[in-house]
Amino acid sequence: RNMLLEQDEMVFAAQAAGRVGVVILDEFHYMNDKSRGTVWEECCVLAPPSAKLVALSATMANARQVTRWLEAIHGPTSLVETSHRPVPLRYRYADDLGVEDLFTSPAAGPGGGGAAPPKAWRLNPSL
Repeated sequence: RNMLLEQDEMVFAAQAAGRVGVVILDEFHYMNDKSRGTVWEECCVLAPPSAKLVALSATMANARQVTRWLEAIHGPTSLVETSHRPVPLRYRYADDLGVEDLFTSPAAGPGGGGAAPPKAWRLNPSL
């Protein structure tokens, strides 16, 4: 982003931007965040047309709308979505007695389905 916005060395920025083949934007759902979203938006708008944009998010509710926007500003765009979660979510809480499962069933909650691992450690109450 900073390279694309650089004013003093526009020639360098243009040359460097031409070498960008892929722009990876992790946690792309921050696009909806007032204080951080502009960074993702500027990267998408200012990226060279030849660069591929890869926007990653596990929690984007408006993925099709964002896909249409990306296509309008950057060109042909494909949405790749899956419900498979390679890193399962585990719902737990911690207190002075240790770390406990939030649900009685390990299959509860989005991404659930595995066996609950045994309690591995306890919090130090003196910390």
